[in-house]
Amino acid sequence: MTAYQEFIRGFADYGPAAWEIWVSLMAISGLLIFLTVRSFFTQKAVDQRRRRAVIYEFLRVCREKGLLPEEISLLKQYTPATGIPLDSDLIQSNVQFDQMAQQIMAAAHVENVTELNSTLSKLRQRIGFRPPPLGVPLSSTREFGNSQTVYLVFGDSLFLESQITEVDERMFMVRLAAGQPPMPITSDFEIWIFFNRSGDSRYAGQCRILRHTSDEGGHFVILDHCSDLRRDQRRKDFRVEENRDIKIWLLNPQLDELEDACQVIEKHPFETATLDDLSAGGALILFHRNVPINQHVFIDLDPQKKNKLPQVKGTVLRFNRRGRTARWALSIRFDDLRPSERQQIVRYAFQRERDKLNFAAIL
Repeated sequence: MTAYQEFIRGFADYGPAAWEIWVSLMAISGLLIFLTVRSFFTQKAVDQRRRRAVIYEFLRVCREKGLLPEEISLLKQYTPATGIPLDSDLIQSNVQFDQMAQQIMAAAHVENVTELNSTLSKLRQRIGFRPPPLGVPLSSTREFGNSQTVYLVFGDSLFLESQITEVDERMFMVRLAAGQPPMPITSDFEIWIFFNRSGDSRYAGQCRILRHTSDEGGHFVILDHCSDLRRDQRRKDFRVEENRDIKIWLLNPQLDELEDACQVIEKHPFETATLDDLSAGGALILFHRNVPINQHVFIDLDPQKKNKLPQVKGTVLRFNRRGRTARWALSIRFDDLRPSERQQIVRYAFQRERDKLNFAAIL
């Protein structure tokens, strides 16, 4: 038998003692425990470094925004309870900030509400979320800027124009443009609001009336905030699609300056055009021929006298051929609209849009 065969036979006959097995198992268990503990502390160190980096970035953004130390302390104190991460997105995202502010105000004790309301309002404005920059959609009515025009919808044909005068984290106040409202305004009543944000788009939402008050400055309505805003058309004014005939007069600029509008209309023959869409700021009409830019026109928006729409003066801003047809699309800006005329057009647009926005089933 060779030495190799003897080695193989001896190894096969070898039986480890019990203490040797126990020591081996203990060594393997110790190694596994060591690797687990090391992995735990390594991950903990990584998490700590990541949290420090997040906090550092958060504080850096806070300094860039000019936040005061007490405002930063408030965020550190109240934000963890909301479940929203305390990171730079809280200062850079108006959606996250709005959610955080809502939860803080909802959970606040009565004695802290006034102080938190004041601090969060100042903080929102200092960060730049009241109103947010153009291109960033509104998250809620808490981001209203002062002087924003808002339309309050009370029924099928009652729309009140108003202007924002005050906003905080609990409510916003509007001053009615028409003065004395045509009907009693009751508290705890839900209404729809419409508003256009210049350079952004049109919004709609439901708000609850908290109270109605008046003083020498006018009539005011205080409303609860709406956090579920509907973002619709990306236009400055409310627009309604149309497809009906109207009358249009093309005017001579010199005659326009020398004569009264009614006299000009009487002396000039009208032409027929198709009204494609209409808003309080202007209209898009389809015409049988091209018209130069800056051409002055008069338009009878309601030749049949069915909708109580006014005759308006306008200016052609641009034109283009409509597809392969022989018609031209003219974009016309309304000029010198009286407030009552603008209100007539807005009311008409609201009435035409109600079915589209499903208000008939809601109001």
